[in-house]
Amino acid sequence: MKLCIVGPTDKKSMDIKLLKTAKNIFDSVLYASYSHISFIQTNDLRITFKNSDLSRFDAILPRIPKERAMLGYFLLNSLDIYSPMKPQSFLIWSDRLLMLNILQREGLPIPKMYVVDSRESAMRLLKKGDISFPLSLKLSKKERGAMLANSEKEFKAMLDTLQSFNEPICMEEFFDSDYIQAFVIGNTVVGAVKRIPKEKQDIFHGKGERRRIKIKPSIKELAIDAARAIKSSFALVTLVDNDRRAVVDVDLCPIWSMDTLEYDLVRYIFDHTKTREKPISRFTDFLTGIRSAVKDLLE
Repeated sequence: MKLCIVGPTDKKSMDIKLLKTAKNIFDSVLYASYSHISFIQTNDLRITFKNSDLSRFDAILPRIPKERAMLGYFLLNSLDIYSPMKPQSFLIWSDRLLMLNILQREGLPIPKMYVVDSRESAMRLLKKGDISFPLSLKLSKKERGAMLANSEKEFKAMLDTLQSFNEPICMEEFFDSDYIQAFVIGNTVVGAVKRIPKEKQDIFHGKGERRRIKIKPSIKELAIDAARAIKSSFALVTLVDNDRRAVVDVDLCPIWSMDTLEYDLVRYIFDHTKTREKPISRFTDFLTGIRSAVKDLLE
């Protein structure tokens, strides 16, 4: 069986671990930098990395960041081979408003969201008492550059800055608390940490202390449901579970410390992949059976 891992040219520790383990298990493994993949459209579409035709692989594991989500969508939508996530997973992930809307439509709790097209609309929400602080603000089309307003004065100043771009403004409830991050593979959570920001803004930059934890069954189910809602069986789900519970984020390309996993996940995935007859059933059987393999592990 042949596996293709698509990731950055500058491999992260998790990419290196995946690649090293896969080479000991698969008949053939290719690590393809997404920056060097070519899409060639003539009568048929060919997708190549150097001299390799990616359509000839049995399965693909995308390690593609959010800023290149459209590449992830086009890649998976064009290749008729198995992946633990669907093409539409990348479209959903690329737009935070869309992702939170889909999570909400699936009945999952999310942060309060406000989208306005003018400073006046935002001020009306403030006067009506619909807005409380702290609150994050950013342009709706920008994934980065979120600002944190802790007071009405800061809120007004940030609105003045953002309205100059003449774009809709996205405002989101900010949880001034610890966060839980759960790594979902298929139908189970294989590892979890608590993120403890030293400063409020740390949550925007992935900073702060991390502690390995075991989480409640209800939180595990919520994390699994969140990944499933965006059509993925491989994701890092960020949640809060304090005064109220909410799914804060779902990440398709997590940078995860392997020592926080409950067992040697990478080898377990690839062993199951290797022992099945067909590539799709190999991954599917693994994802279906993994819960029983780690039953009660995080209880």
